[in-house]
Amino acid sequence: MSTLGRISTSCCRPNPPGASRQRRAFFIKKKGAWGIAPNGVRGDSPGRLFRSLAILILALLVRVAPAQADLYGLVIGIDEYQHVNPLDGAVNDAKDIAQALGRLKPKDVRLLLNAQADRDSIFAAWKAITAEAKPGDTVFLTFAGHGAQVPVPGQNRLQQFVVLPGFAFKGEGTYQRILDAEFGQMLRAVPKLNVVFVADSCHAGTMTRAYAAKPKFKTRSVTTPLLEDDRLAGLSHGTTAEAGDVVLPNVAHLGAVPPDELDPEIEINNQPRGALSFAVARALDGSADVNHDGVLRGREMESYVGEVVRTRTDGQQHPQIAIRDDFKLPLRDVSEKPAPPPPAPPPQDVTPGLKLAIVNAGPADLPSLVRQLKGVHLVPEDQATLTWDGKRGVITSRFGDVVSYGAAASSSGGDPLADLQRVQRVVDKMLLVDTIKAAAQKNVLQVALVPDDKLHRTGQQLAFTVSGQRSGYLTLFNLSSDGTINF
Repeated sequence: MSTLGRISTSCCRPNPPGASRQRRAFFIKKKGAWGIAPNGVRGDSPGRLFRSLAILILALLVRVAPAQADLYGLVIGIDEYQHVNPLDGAVNDAKDIAQALGRLKPKDVRLLLNAQADRDSIFAAWKAITAEAKPGDTVFLTFAGHGAQVPVPGQNRLQQFVVLPGFAFKGEGTYQRILDAEFGQMLRAVPKLNVVFVADSCHAGTMTRAYAAKPKFKTRSVTTPLLEDDRLAGLSHGTTAEAGDVVLPNVAHLGAVPPDELDPEIEINNQPRGALSFAVARALDGSADVNHDGVLRGREMESYVGEVVRTRTDGQQHPQIAIRDDFKLPLRDVSEKPAPPPPAPPPQDVTPGLKLAIVNAGPADLPSLVRQLKGVHLVPEDQATLTWDGKRGVITSRFGDVVSYGAAASSSGGDPLADLQRVQRVVDKMLLVDTIKAAAQKNVLQVALVPDDKLHRTGQQLAFTVSGQRSGYLTLFNLSSDGTINF
């Protein structure tokens, strides 16, 4: 068998002194034909030559090909607090985001829940992840739990921080918190990494919204007095920019609420959840990938997360999102078929329909009459999706907003059966709204009031804009308080 492709080392040595430069060539014989090749390579099989060249070219390509970006995550969720009110849904949030990241084939995702999420463990995990990540990699840093703010002694400002499980208002417990300024330092320290910072907590302190009735949910905020014997006094008295003030080209920031709002825990799929974390997890699952190209882009994520949060909270929560337009996160290899949607988390309560509570019931037989309603079941007031005040004739949502007047069922009022019919229409309306919300997640429209998406006074003239349509048609539904539908 003839051989080809052995490369002589002499072709790599310079000509000896005084030697004339010669053309580096050799001849390859193929069926009586001869061809020219560089000196120092000999043989007589062109097939072997071409294979050798192909291997050499492939090796060069492998050497110069850019390394693929990896994905990392540090995911924190805290429900169990030693000295402040516990939460119900923060651990659900963290597990959901960690699972969503896990479906994207990450290099490393670290999940810290409850007591695991002490101050030192969080900083150690962040240091380990960012030390392992290479320039261009993406790191998710997410927190679900309590936030708080406290006055800074001698300064006219408030210091914001996230609350860790062992936090207390004095002594050793004051160490168990992470200041917003420290988050800012963490982000500035990794300029070559792409960081997505998700903060599903609030810093509203003692501020509350002007609800029409007491809301039925927990909020992720702790009211804090001046701290005593503060173990982070040297840090908290500084003037370092806080995480929300940091504008870095490599950082995407998603906050649950602005500083003057509370971050509520709501019920989603029969589980207590934070709306922001739920929306981020669904975006990572591909729901925000509008053009189905297997890449989550900044504009897609911003539009999807913002609208899902507002929809799930009936417009009560206004997330603060800052993502650059050129942000890209591969969700899958574009050559792969889209993965099937992940299974829904197991519900904690499989009873169908809305959860209705009755207060000031009026007639003694009203609860038995209410059982004639379709699509509801009775629960205590603190668990209710809707609360019916039978005496006042008012039905309020879980957020405390009035959704219907005129359904009075007091003993001195009207016909309880007629009132039940009005309540049934409201129930039907709310069930329809929930159906529309679920359908809207598949094709999120961005709806905003003009000039701004805030509370407005009676008599103001407003307009609204709608973007993100995939067709040229829009059907506008008006769902009035008594359940009447106009479109």
